[in-house]
Amino acid sequence: MKKFIFIAFLSLLITGITTRMYAAFPVQKERKEKKSTISIKGAEETHTMKISESKEEAKSELELAAASAAGDGGGKQVLAAVLCFFFGVLGVHDFVLGNMKMGLIKLGIFAAALLLMLVGLSGYVSGSGASFPTLALIGYLALVGLSIWVLVDFIRILIGKYPGL
Repeated sequence: MKKFIFIAFLSLLITGITTRMYAAFPVQKERKEKKSTISIKGAEETHTMKISESKEEAKSELELAAASAAGDGGGKQVLAAVLCFFFGVLGVHDFVLGNMKMGLIKLGIFAAALLLMLVGLSGYVSGSGASFPTLALIGYLALVGLSIWVLVDFIRILIGKYPGL
């Protein structure tokens, strides 16, 4: 009975994964471009305007509008957001944006917290230290505080209010 349940669960899991993979790469249907003309009769001329409802044209117009709205700092903002998300506790995003002082502070807090955790846990595990790993707890709390600080930085980068953008 356990073997049957395991096989059923495994088959459901495989089915779920394969359908999600198919959904991640949908087949785009070829859509015919719908064109219509609008004629405006004026004093001497007839003006014709073509209206296109193609997805590709609408997408390219949207990309152009987004690029012009983002200005020159759009690429810098994306890079800073990605670096903050993955390497924020090391202060890499601050170094990239030119905030060297803040980057060094974050890197120093990370190194000190890691060192405190290692010293505290090694003393606790070896038995030569105290009965409770106080230094490890202080290091852990420093990492939690640094993580909250980086989360705030990430949000400020996303909304464009971070210094250096």
